Amino acid sequence: MLKLAKAGAIVPLIILSEAASAGGLWLNEYGTPAMGRARAGAAAGVDDASAVLHNPASITRLEKRQSMATGGIIYNRTDFDVKRGSIANGDKAGSDAGGVLPTGSGFYVEPNFNDKWSWGLSAGGLAGTGLDYSSDWVGRYQAERVELLTLAFAGTLAYEVSDKLSIGISPQIVYGALEVDIAVPDLVTSQPDSSAEIDGDDMVLGYMLGVMYTISDDTRLGLTYQSEWDFEFDGDLNRAPGANPSAVSIETELPLAAFVRLALTHRLNDTIGLHATVGWDDWSTLDKVNLSTDNLGASIAANWDDTYHYAVGIDYRVSPEWVLSTGLAYDTNPVSLDDRNAQLPVDRQMRYAFGAQYNQDKPFSMGGQLVYADLGKAGLNGVGDRTGPGLGFEGEFTTNEAFFLSINAKWILE
Repeated sequence: MLKLAKAGAIVPLIILSEAASAGGLWLNEYGTPAMGRARAGAAAGVDDASAVLHNPASITRLEKRQSMATGGIIYNRTDFDVKRGSIANGDKAGSDAGGVLPTGSGFYVEPNFNDKWSWGLSAGGLAGTGLDYSSDWVGRYQAERVELLTLAFAGTLAYEVSDKLSIGISPQIVYGALEVDIAVPDLVTSQPDSSAEIDGDDMVLGYMLGVMYTISDDTRLGLTYQSEWDFEFDGDLNRAPGANPSAVSIETELPLAAFVRLALTHRLNDTIGLHATVGWDDWSTLDKVNLSTDNLGASIAANWDDTYHYAVGIDYRVSPEWVLSTGLAYDTNPVSLDDRNAQLPVDRQMRYAFGAQYNQDKPFSMGGQLVYADLGKAGLNGVGDRTGPGLGFEGEFTTNEAFFLSINAKWILE
């Protein structure tokens, strides 16, 4: 059995890989109509079944049973510009590390099924990432390939306390799967790189709490709290080919941070709606990452910071059939230059959103949304130097962006 004490370069590399993989911010795009305004104001209530996702309390304002299905793609592009290489790492840039990922979600709401009670269901992916670098790029000792998938199933129960106040809760069952591939240098004999792979999965429980307050017929306020997801990925650490191929069972503890959203929506008139959201994400919970086998354990500082979220949006009814929307969202940077890692080149984030809905008030309606996300330059500065003598690189991502394209369909069932 491979022991952590004898793993050589694998141990710090794997831990760093895992930390960065888990640190990706929650997705803001679920294919719902609110995506077309960067989800600004969504926690203050929306006019469709996706209310179960945005704020469980807000489903009480829906008048009829309804469902919604969404589908789409995420296309991300990352190109890395090398400022400094090294003998071991080389100086080859990382390009085309992104790719195309499918997305989808489903929602159902049964409002006022028992006087003041409403319930709903939802399913979809709420967080994740995927990167696939070339095998000889300068940062291969931090990452060659990273995949993190989460899939959440939730039930929602809401209660209308009064004509103005509603409360709700959404218990969640969440499945997570993680796979990380890195290259491992031979610092003794200068033989070609070997490789290391971690894979594992876990099932965790979570919840969202929500409150919605109706200030007037035209103005609503919403507040939500999403609990932390504490993943413990049980899987395998494999090293190959090398002189001593090996495998060992491994457990990696990785949290996805809790967050709070406060939202306001205001109907200016029959044509225009204004929306805003502010939020806080508890990413400082990712201060270190724990990794253990049957007989040894280790941890390393990740040093993530809390982040703050801001979004504004507008929707405009251009005709009885068509509603257009647009919005802007900003998330602050969760990690310093020295602590950032190549597995998830995250920086401050800017999102520009556009959407259109057809027959929004009819028994069947559909629409589409497009979001462009500028993920920042995400510079890397000296992290690789920690892995051993003769190693290291510096640079930044000249291209670091994502496109989210989705469609949705809504059915009012009675």
